[in-house]
Amino acid sequence: MRISRLVELEQTQHTPAFIQQALLDETKLAVKYIYSQNLLPFNSPIGLVFLEGQAEVLVDLQSACQKEGLLRTTWEAHEYTFAISTFTDLVPNGVFCKPALGESSECCFSQQAVVDYVFSQPPKGFYFNDYVLKISGLLQARKVIIGLNALLLLGAVYYILTNSVDALMSVHKQNLINQYISDHEAEKTYLQDKVKLQDDAQEIKASVEFSEAILKLNVNGLLGFDAYDLSQVLSKHPNIQLSTLEWKTLGQFDSQRNQLVLQGWVFPFYDTYLLPVTWVDNFVADLTQLTGIEVVELQKEPLNRELSQALVIDAKVGEVKALPFVVTLRVKDAQSN
Repeated sequence: MRISRLVELEQTQHTPAFIQQALLDETKLAVKYIYSQNLLPFNSPIGLVFLEGQAEVLVDLQSACQKEGLLRTTWEAHEYTFAISTFTDLVPNGVFCKPALGESSECCFSQQAVVDYVFSQPPKGFYFNDYVLKISGLLQARKVIIGLNALLLLGAVYYILTNSVDALMSVHKQNLINQYISDHEAEKTYLQDKVKLQDDAQEIKASVEFSEAILKLNVNGLLGFDAYDLSQVLSKHPNIQLSTLEWKTLGQFDSQRNQLVLQGWVFPFYDTYLLPVTWVDNFVADLTQLTGIEVVELQKEPLNRELSQALVIDAKVGEVKALPFVVTLRVKDAQSN
């Protein structure tokens, strides 16, 4: 609340003594108004702060206030505030503090100098009541709420981005899996049309069911290696035909080792041993390069020096002789990876 007014002095009264007396008279009127309007209880302490452009006006101002009754002898020193200062003391290098017309450069009188002081050197608060404390609490609560909302917004954005990326990767992986399944189906159809062995019908049925079970897998976790790579190896060796694929778990309580037994034929065999043995050795060497394979063993060689071991199979070029062999692949259990 502003209860001050502009007081103009005569030109002849522009001396420090006249200005100080006018300042005291105006202050007494303001204090009487406060008491008369019951803005404060009568004779309650009132703090006084004087700002002036001329330092001479502030000389012995506190003693003058005591003589005029503005500072009562019954007041304790800690109950009120009394302060004096010039504008140049507040803001020595203030951009708004300029000497008044006709004054020396050392004199500074400007209300804007107070504004300059407040923005350059904000004074600490010294007056508090319940309303001010309540407003301060509301402002602090507002800052806390804004901070919490910002954190919640960042968390929501992070959650949405994370889930979007996961969903995109899942769709991509599923498309790759479906492509692998399609390739396996095409490979199975090709092998069934290409290879027609004269073997036991139950063994052929079991081999086909095993192949279909592999092709239905969406991941390679249960096998421990990529079945597509195995089909690629088979396609590289036209002189090799498989008749049986048998999956075994080594040891009832050992889930770290699993075994795949491959039984097949190598052809054609024209009573010479070099080429069939070489073809099987090359096939075994390619199997050792498969991912996830630990050991590849040739359990049964294409021949044991007995020509009677050769059988006749139906190949593309007609009936030719073929030699049986057995290969064991030892792989890791995917659940232990």
